[in-house]
Amino acid sequence: MPGIGGTYAHVSQMMRDELKARHQARWEQTLDERLTLAPTSPVPLLDELLAARWETGA
Repeated sequence: MPGIGGTYAHVSQMMRDELKARHQARWEQTLDERLTLAPTSPVPLLDELLAARWETGA
């Protein structure tokens, strides 16, 4: 299969699931690290995410 589709045709669902799990874990770690710097943000979406992490004690 030519093009980018052929390049990534071998990627299995398990590989995708593992990658998503690693990205999710990294995202949560990043939020936790950001939370230690300051519990709020002037960016509304980030502020909501930080508040949710704070409330769950993550």
